[in-house]
This record gives sequence, structure tokens and C-alpha cells, in this order.
Amino acid sequence: MDYTVSDRQQYEPILRDFVGKTCSHSIACNSIKIRFEARGQLKRQGYIWIDPPWSFMQHGELITDASFCPHYEDIDYNPRFKEWCNLFHPLNQSVFTGYEFLEDSSLNLFFHDSYQIHIPKYEDYPDDEDLELWYVQWYANPFQEEETS
Repeated sequence: MDYTVSDRQQYEPILRDFVGKTCSHSIACNSIKIRFEARGQLKRQGYIWIDPPWSFMQHGELITDASFCPHYEDIDYNPRFKEWCNLFHPLNQSVFTGYEFLEDSSLNLFFHDSYQIHIPKYEDYPDDEDLELWYVQWYANPFQEEETS
């Protein structure tokens, strides 16, 4: 399966399903997971996983990006990481309002109150062996149904 930002056909139906849904988030190092849950007779869960590079903005102004994540070997890592993670608090119980695939193969994810995550096309970054991705830059996992208890 090819996971590229430009693979609109693969992910647009999933993203479209998330529009208008309330979300929450979690941070793993400098990756973001945006979770969606819908309840009814069956609990439905889906998510968007975003690996670096990415930028988090409000009203087009940068709040932070993946490169600002503190390094885990820093002496003061725990308090700095907690402070950095707090920047994403507005995404908890926010509404995912839409998305935009751009012609340059980058992607914008939009949230309530003009928050946005921009995922640039990876090739826009310098050609550097240290920046080689061993993982997928982003992907969306569709709603999966589970029985509720």
C-alpha cells in the first residue's frame, strides 16, 4: 500500500467521514494522533496519524511544528515536553471542520477556531540522509466498529 500525501483517492473518503466529528489527540514524541469516536449501538473509532514534518497553526500563525519537540535526551526533557504538549490542548474536544489537498501534494487539516495542521510534501525538505523517513508521513484509519458494553 502506497502512503503518500498525494494519494488523495486513498484517503479522501476517510477524511470526509471525519468532517464534523469531535476529536481528541495524543502525542508520541513528535508525532500526532487525531482520534475520532462515534457512539451508537456500535462504538466507532478512527484516527489520523501524522509523523514529521508538520506545522500546527491558528489563523495562519505558527504555534509549533515537529522540529520544536524537545529532545528526549535533554536533562529537562519531561517538563519541556509537557509544556510543548500543552500547546495542542485546543485539539481536545475540537471539531474537525475539513481538509484541503493542495496541488503541491501537501495537506491541510482544519479544526474549530481556525486551528490547522499543515503537512508539507516531504520532498519540500532538504535532501539530507539524516531526514530519510523510515515511516509513513501520515495516514488515516477509517472508523472501525466495536460492540459497546
